[in-house]
Amino acid sequence: MFIGEFEAGKVIHEDLLVTQHAIRQARNGKDFQFLKLQDRTGQIDGYNWNYQAGGPEFRDGQVVTVKASVQEFKGNLQLNIATIAPSGAAFDRDKFLPSTCKDINALYSELENMIARVENTHLKKLLVAVTQDPEIKYLLQTAPAAKNVHHATLGGLLEHTVSVMGLALRVCPHYPQVNQDKVLAGAFFHDIGKIRELEYKTAFEYSTPGMLLGHLYIGCEIFERFVRKFPHFPPDLATEIKHIILSHHGYLEFGSPKRPKTMEAFIVHHMDDLDARISIISDAFASNPGGPWSDYHRLMERRFYRGAEHENPAVLQDNSPQPTPPAAPSVQEKTKPSAARKDFAQKPFENLDSVLPFGKDDD
Repeated sequence: MFIGEFEAGKVIHEDLLVTQHAIRQARNGKDFQFLKLQDRTGQIDGYNWNYQAGGPEFRDGQVVTVKASVQEFKGNLQLNIATIAPSGAAFDRDKFLPSTCKDINALYSELENMIARVENTHLKKLLVAVTQDPEIKYLLQTAPAAKNVHHATLGGLLEHTVSVMGLALRVCPHYPQVNQDKVLAGAFFHDIGKIRELEYKTAFEYSTPGMLLGHLYIGCEIFERFVRKFPHFPPDLATEIKHIILSHHGYLEFGSPKRPKTMEAFIVHHMDDLDARISIISDAFASNPGGPWSDYHRLMERRFYRGAEHENPAVLQDNSPQPTPPAAPSVQEKTKPSAARKDFAQKPFENLDSVLPFGKDDD
């Protein structure tokens, strides 16, 4: 049974992946064991109230066998753990790590089709060289876009990249003064550093280069490594693409060393932010599929509403009798002034007495 199938009141006995582990202290002063557990369908918090000091502890990325009762607390499911021990089963990435629901090969074909629309020969040659590199291709098809915030799935980085480029193709034609080729190249490279920033063999974690450098710097390194293969690549153009990479978080406090200073950088920043937030909201709805409201999202500091039609699908359906349209007037009626029109022309304001929400004596 997968986490997505857990129901309150059930007892489960399953192998699950540890993504977070801590020894905490309850209000009565007694230690308990907290774990965040995962399989490909989602995550769930587990509480081992029977933990004894000196008992076994677990590391992130370790598979454990858990026997527990499923409970509901404040609208969320959690596990009350009876027993927990290291599992003897071999790690199966397809079982424990979530994957994008999109077809990877179809996504990569879509990526290549969008690159084919680039007209600048320098950018097109560069993008083709990167996407045809076997190592880059494998990592792009495998890496998540984040550890846990948005598109946190195997293949999530490719899904996010293709989505941001697709948004760019819809926005750029609205602004003819924008260079669409630069936007597409910037959208492709903006998060490419995540193939090195994150580790995703047994769990989604930050690598040492990711912790020390971050994906903006790593992305510029990858970009420059491929640019060096083209001696005639314009330096100014390279600088503009690197600016998009470095500024795509938008603000200094969000990790960008520079704020967007070109129209193309502004577009990539906002398309990236939009796609990430829609992914966050979609995941929030998925965590509570039965109700009109999502669970509270700590990062976004709010709950999200699906819409009135989710509570009552008939709310958008107008089943009331439709009025019969009046018959078309004859030619004589069209040319003959109506009595109401004539009366209004003679006494225009007196005819408003029944319409305006105040009496004749009001100021």
